[in-house]
Amino acid sequence: MCIGLAMLAFGCRDRGAQAEGRPATRAAVSPHDRSRPEAPIPFAPIPGEVAPARPCGAKSRGACLFLGWEYYSGGWGYQHAAWFMDTDGHEYEFSFTPGARRAVRPEDGDPVRLATENRPLTQNDFDSIVAASTALPRRITAAEVAHALALVAKSRAAPVTTIQLGGCNDGGGSTLSAYIFAEDSKGSLPVVLEEEECGSLLQANESPAARELARWVDRLRRTVRSHREPE
Repeated sequence: MCIGLAMLAFGCRDRGAQAEGRPATRAAVSPHDRSRPEAPIPFAPIPGEVAPARPCGAKSRGACLFLGWEYYSGGWGYQHAAWFMDTDGHEYEFSFTPGARRAVRPEDGDPVRLATENRPLTQNDFDSIVAASTALPRRITAAEVAHALALVAKSRAAPVTTIQLGGCNDGGGSTLSAYIFAEDSKGSLPVVLEEEECGSLLQANESPAARELARWVDRLRRTVRSHREPE
């Protein structure tokens, strides 16, 4: 089952349509193998570190989408939960179930899915995400944002390794992505950092910078989020 960022049980998209091309499949043991203990990865801003200039483009009128974690499930009815961060360090949380607004296709009533499935994702798409989400209390410093932006810049060209093929039929899956503004397209394109299905890691960006960023996001989400994916 193909589940991830805008990849649903109701209509899976081609996994190859990612900003950095098709992921490579590796038979060797991966450093992302969660069956083996891994030393904690600190999120450590570097003194004097400079974030990439104009992460939202030269003509941006404000912050733009920077990081996004999304969980989808269709095995027991359509579910979608998400966490986002913008380039100013603001965090947002979102949860959607069709309920009384059930449509012919439940996902068609999901405003965040409709926004994130666009390629590239525009400022208007980001505004739709913010409008549909709940803003979380501010806790991210400017130094942390700068460090996170620098980590994304180091991760964007790294290959995405397939750890294992999906074999989950009725559970959910999540994707953590970084969004990078592309001047030629006047919008942002996602770079996959990690993808999971039924609690198992399917794909991971090979860059150490991506691993540091992914662990930081996981700690952030687990300390504030109200919409947890099934354990």
